[in-house]
Amino acid sequence: MAFRDTYADLKSWLFASALPLWSTTGVDREHGGFFEKIDHEGRPTDDPRRTRLVARQIFAFTAAEEMGWDGPAAELIAHGLEFFHANCVSPEGPVYSEVAPDGAVIRADFDTYDHAFALFALAAAAGAGHDVARSRKAALRLLDAMKEGWGHPEAGFYECQPPVAPLLANPHMHLFEAALEWAGTSPEEKVWRDFADELGELALRRLLDSDTGAIVETYDLDWQPMPDAGKGVPVVEPGHQFEWAWLLLRWGKLRGNEAAILAGERLVEIGETHGIAEDGLCHDALNPDFEVIDADHRLWPQTERTKANLFLGREDRAGEALEGLSRYFVTPISGLWYETLRADGTPVIEPAKASSLYHVICALREAHRYLNA
Repeated sequence: MAFRDTYADLKSWLFASALPLWSTTGVDREHGGFFEKIDHEGRPTDDPRRTRLVARQIFAFTAAEEMGWDGPAAELIAHGLEFFHANCVSPEGPVYSEVAPDGAVIRADFDTYDHAFALFALAAAAGAGHDVARSRKAALRLLDAMKEGWGHPEAGFYECQPPVAPLLANPHMHLFEAALEWAGTSPEEKVWRDFADELGELALRRLLDSDTGAIVETYDLDWQPMPDAGKGVPVVEPGHQFEWAWLLLRWGKLRGNEAAILAGERLVEIGETHGIAEDGLCHDALNPDFEVIDADHRLWPQTERTKANLFLGREDRAGEALEGLSRYFVTPISGLWYETLRADGTPVIEPAKASSLYHVICALREAHRYLNA
């Protein structure tokens, strides 16, 4: 099926099934915020509320609004922002990582990933005209607190104080995403462009392997690659090669940086050449020699493959990625998904994570923008 037809089918599923489900069953009307998961019998699970999930749902409904969904996006964005400001932000400025449904703090230690998505959600909301002044103010305060408390002397952030390895590429990738989301939408544009430049240069100078062009997941305190504790080797995730590619290509175009564009193209090449199984799905992990070390297929790498290839105008590969993505949505209740398909293509039966809506709708938003450019 052609890319455009596959996209039309998935947009129909998103508007008719997924968004109606996650905007009703997925919303906690008693305490505020959003439920973390819905099981395959349609029941929300009772889990602590992660700041990253609250933030991702705020983004998801701003993207839905942009794409023309006729549901109550504005009310849901306001609902998420109210819970975020009331419960997820500490008096000192940084965000908590987890709170109970009633707002009691469960985990207050610094987590770069949660801060990245807090900044991203505030950017998405402000960019769409929601709670603009408060979102701008909160984002700048949050960025200042991060730099003061956990800033790395070269670039990026430690994960704790005193610093302990590893440094993590993944949260810096999402900080890069947040900075690019802010750039061009804020009166403080220079702050966010400078921040994006810092993270883009970090990727080019430190994260990219000079021999292979790949980005691994874990680094020592001097930004040198180090083995993943669980795998015993530095891990190359094909999904993250595509996601970094999408960001570096965007930044390279924005800043006229040819090195970033070439790096992004190389990351796509790595993902396409070494990360795709015979059935067209993206593998979970490779070693530094690009040998498969985890042949399962999580949902989210299929969405990142879509975005990177669309930026390069490769509709055939984006269409293959979307066709693969559609396999995750064949569930007992329409609007849910399987998080993982095993190497043999069978699904892992577990509740659908609300956080995956971010990946799905981000890919479909990029397809929407591509087709309406």
